[in-house]
Amino acid sequence: MHYSAKHALLAAQYPDATDHLQAPGSAEVSAALKLVEGEAEAKTWPQIRLKAMEKILRDKFQRCKEYRKKLKDTGDRDLVWENEEDTFWGATKGRGQNHLGRILMDVRKSIHDETDFHSWLFLCCELESDSVRWPPVELVESKEYYKLGKLPSNSVAALHPSISREHALILHSKLEVARPTGGVAIMDLGSKFGTHVDGRRLTNGFVLEPLKSSCKLKLGASTRSYEAVRVNLRSQIEELERQQRELMREVQSIDQDAADPVQAAKRLAKEEATCFVGGLEYDTEKADLLGLFQDCGHVEEVRFPGQQEVGGKAVKGIAFVVFDSAMAARRACGLSGEMFKGRKLKVAPATDRPKGGGKGDGKGKEAKGEEGGRGHDTGSRQFLRDMLDGLLAPFAEF
Repeated sequence: MHYSAKHALLAAQYPDATDHLQAPGSAEVSAALKLVEGEAEAKTWPQIRLKAMEKILRDKFQRCKEYRKKLKDTGDRDLVWENEEDTFWGATKGRGQNHLGRILMDVRKSIHDETDFHSWLFLCCELESDSVRWPPVELVESKEYYKLGKLPSNSVAALHPSISREHALILHSKLEVARPTGGVAIMDLGSKFGTHVDGRRLTNGFVLEPLKSSCKLKLGASTRSYEAVRVNLRSQIEELERQQRELMREVQSIDQDAADPVQAAKRLAKEEATCFVGGLEYDTEKADLLGLFQDCGHVEEVRFPGQQEVGGKAVKGIAFVVFDSAMAARRACGLSGEMFKGRKLKVAPATDRPKGGGKGDGKGKEAKGEEGGRGHDTGSRQFLRDMLDGLLAPFAEF
């Protein structure tokens, strides 16, 4: 913990001085500035300083309701740090990049949109978003959960009078503090009566601590205890099986391309001449798209997913348009963002759309090329096994 946001910023800028900045006697900003004199900046400081400042400010306003209210009350006014010399974080005589003000306005917008808590989680707690890497955590008493407290919207709702509306949070984090427990961490959300793990009260107020399996959790002064956490691998196994199917389809496609390179070249040329069109009205027909793209080039085919018969419509609001050349497809992509039948279009190369294969995309082809087309029992199959082993690695301790 740091004495102030300025101390935290200096610690990020001068990492070798972090311990000195947290020592007694360095609470004053002037003292902190003297402590970093002569210290070397972090080598990546120019690249990380904006993210560091946003992280510090989001943490500051998340921890203090009074500051959050004051920032919200500024409405939509421009926020500018006027000073005498710093034109990067602020402005001097009306000129400067004013990054401090810009970040504060971003934080203010998320407060207005009520997305500030989630933004803080992802940035400051490094919430793990990879659904395969980390399985969901479960309480013995509940199903999948996330937030604990009195509100019915919490995943675990507890009604004891000593329990706050939003009392505690359990999450998967990529931070170092959570690594000993496989990424599982818990924090108290500033509750009045605290959160206890195995009889020990957690540090009050938005401080992550590792959470081991089979711990006993208690909220406030309630006598009810939750028999810690366990890991549910079912959904992760299903996701791995889905990725395995995608990878096998990729391997089969590689094998087919190796067996018939002429056909593969034709297929690739057709893919490069195909555009994905999104944002369509559901009554859009082929004739409408022919008129839309008439100046781009000759349209050879229009496909509406979910509508097989001739003369179908864009029942899902999307279409695939195949042109006679890749150049025509690129011209068509220039219409992305244009209004069509009252809606804004998205037009992009079909090859840019995610295939659902996750980390397997592209790498499978490389493994196949190195093996010279010897089929599933060589490079491609080995790559598949290696990838699945890597995905399963985080679960080894559970």
